[in-house]
Amino acid sequence: MATSPAASSATAAAVVAGGSTATTITETIAGSYVFRIDGFSGTKDLGVGKSIKSSTFRVGGHAWYIDCYPCGELEEDNAGWVTLYLYLDHPGPNDKVEAECSFTVMGSAGDPFQETTEKHVFKSGDTSAGLSIERKELESLLRDDDCFQLRCVVCIFKEFPAVPPPDLHRHLGDLLASRVGGDVTFEVGGELFTAHRYILSARSSVFTAELFDPSKEAATAARIRIDDMEPKVFRALLHFIYADSVNVVEDDDDKVMLHQHLLVAADRYNLERLKLICEEMLCNCIDASMAATTLLLASKHGCQRLKKACSTFLTDLLASVQEPDQQSCHRAPLTGKRQRS
Repeated sequence: MATSPAASSATAAAVVAGGSTATTITETIAGSYVFRIDGFSGTKDLGVGKSIKSSTFRVGGHAWYIDCYPCGELEEDNAGWVTLYLYLDHPGPNDKVEAECSFTVMGSAGDPFQETTEKHVFKSGDTSAGLSIERKELESLLRDDDCFQLRCVVCIFKEFPAVPPPDLHRHLGDLLASRVGGDVTFEVGGELFTAHRYILSARSSVFTAELFDPSKEAATAARIRIDDMEPKVFRALLHFIYADSVNVVEDDDDKVMLHQHLLVAADRYNLERLKLICEEMLCNCIDASMAATTLLLASKHGCQRLKKACSTFLTDLLASVQEPDQQSCHRAPLTGKRQRS
């Protein structure tokens, strides 16, 4: 009796779990091994509880082997059955390997007789997975060449932390809130805001000119006063500069007005993305109470999409108002001439 391993191979593939918000990456490592026993009919003399052990093979950085009991492992449970087990070789006390194991019973020509697949967690004290096949059935299948082969495929699943999404905006937002390293203070409506010149400059060409042009007073001033802006608008402006998002927590009535003022501020400081965000929000909130003022705002600050949306809304509104008025102005034709007195 002899055992001869087939060449084992391993491939690796990475699968991201959870799409764009993935927190882990599952890596699947697969390897195969063929355990062969020639002259299988002669193994019946081994008796129950005697096994033939394969050579070890490696998959996923772990050593494995197959144990075959040609006459069964235990007299009372599986005598007359061929039982095969896949073992994790010498697992450590903290080893825990999750794997999917596929077993295929074959003849010498490689034709499959029986296939089975199971998932198993290999760890210390629980190291095996396998299959059983009735010996008489197996001998009838192998009567031509008396060669038994078992192909075993081991797929190991390993989880690793995925690369997290960018969080620079969160760190910069924390920096703004902490005021650490701030080198310029703005006074807006009686409130003080501490910021960082280089961050403001990196985000706005207008701030670059104001804060770093030697001819400008703001270039050397420690405190800069802004008179024509409300504190909550400037706060939202700074939040966008640092965190690249609009953080508006006002109620619905103030929300529209705040976005109107924020659009003006975005245009003033050449923050095109913020300007477009405000424009889109206002396009979705047009009503009779603010359409006219928003149209003037859009015309003044070059917001063509918002201008068109307001014009369309006002045109439709005017048409809906005129239709019943026009109907009420129609009079019945005169049927006779007026008599002179």
